[in-house]
Amino acid sequence: MSRDLRNLIQYFKEKDGVNEVGIFGFCWGGKVAMLAASSPDLPEIKAAGLIHPSSIVTSDAQKVRAPMYLLPSKNEGDMVSLIWLEKFRLIDIIDHGDSFV
Repeated sequence: MSRDLRNLIQYFKEKDGVNEVGIFGFCWGGKVAMLAASSPDLPEIKAAGLIHPSSIVTSDAQKVRAPMYLLPSKNEGDMVSLIWLEKFRLIDIIDHGDSFV
């Protein structure tokens, strides 16, 4: 996964001068997005979105380096501990006035 994302980011760097990207995933892709946002090999990933994520656990969030947007469905497991972990950890990551498109 990391190699494929690295190649994709490199393509957009060379083609369009893109230096920062966001990633989102649906279902098991949410796990992929979270892992990508945790990878030290992918510092260009500045935000992640997880839409009805599957197979994630609170310990996955320990290494995330970017803000995450969580959209669980009613069938997802309890994500409260993950949300609180991210909320308080992000105080040290995001400056007031930052926005992500």
